[in-house]
This record gives sequence, structure tokens and C-alpha cells, in this order.
Amino acid sequence: MEGLSPAELQALATAQIEDSVTNVRLRELLDEHPVDITRLLQGLCDRGLLISDNRRRWTTYRLNVVKITESDLFSTQPKESLQQSSGDSQQLPGDSQQRGVGGQGGILSTISPEERAKLEAIADPIASKAKATAEETQRVIEELCQGRFLNSAEIAQLLNRSKGAVQQRFLNAMIKEGSLRYRFAGAANRPDQAYTSAKTPATE
Repeated sequence: MEGLSPAELQALATAQIEDSVTNVRLRELLDEHPVDITRLLQGLCDRGLLISDNRRRWTTYRLNVVKITESDLFSTQPKESLQQSSGDSQQLPGDSQQRGVGGQGGILSTISPEERAKLEAIADPIASKAKATAEETQRVIEELCQGRFLNSAEIAQLLNRSKGAVQQRFLNAMIKEGSLRYRFAGAANRPDQAYTSAKTPATE
């Protein structure tokens, strides 16, 4: 798209590739001050290219699909180079069709505001800061998944982290160590795959 800086293009590309973008995520990709990144993201919102969920310190931004198309976004820079610059944003094989919050079988778009607020409160110790220990993050993920199934996009949104990073660094390891289990055993790459705590009684 014309008139966009490389940093703005990176923000839009990350939002497209990872389903969303945050100030924290862009700090991993850009050599910019957090205040400047906030201004950049708000500027893209003002231009109608991004839509924010107004969650204050950990606001998530998504592409305004009415205003922007993928062909527009990558008209000035090859998609391959933007994917490479997004680091850990790549999805697992077979999962590339899952777009948007929740994906197939997701619950965040269907639960009550009260239940969502409860999940956000559980995730807040991770979502509200740029860095957290692996142990702390895994503990919060397990608590989020206690008594319910959440897919990787939902968990990433609640934690204010990229979907790729959450999948690669935490979910795979937690499945392997047995603290989480799949909704659909033996089908790791199903687009509608979801996770629950191993402490959750098996009902499916």
C-alpha cells in the first residue's frame, strides 16, 4: 500500500499472518520505543487499516478486512519476506487455514462477558507484561484450560502473545509432558484442535 512506512507494513503484515498484532509483539520485531509503536498502531487505526479492542495496556489490533485486502497489503513487499521477518509467527503444518479469534470450535466469541472477564483475569499476569517465565506461563495456560477447551488462537489472544510462539514454546511441550491434552487425540494438526487441562474430566 502506498504511503506506509516499513514499520507500518510490518505491523499490518504481522496482524495478517498471526491474526492480530500487539505492542509487545512489535517490540520483538522492530527497533522502536514502545511509545512510538503505540502511536504507529493508533495511527493505523485512525486510517482505518487496523481495529483495536481497546484493552488499554494490552490492546490487540486486527486488520480491518473491510478496508484492506491481502493483495493490497503485500503489493509493496513480497509476502515471503514478511513471513520470515515475523519470526515465530509461523503456524504448524495443517493449521494455516485457521483465521480469526477462536477459529473453528472456539468459545471466546460465544461465552458471556462475565466468563470472558474471568479468563482475562486469569491471563492478566502474563498478558500485562512483555516477559514471563516459562513456568509461570504454563501455569496460567493450564488454569485457562481447566474445565474447558481453548484453541491456540484463543490462548494466544488471552495471553497477549503471538499464536506461533504460544504453540511452539508452550502448547506442544505441555501436551508432551502431559499437563494438557488434545480435544481430538491423534490429530494434532486439525484446524479445530483445542486444548484442555489434563485435570479436566474426559467427556469426549
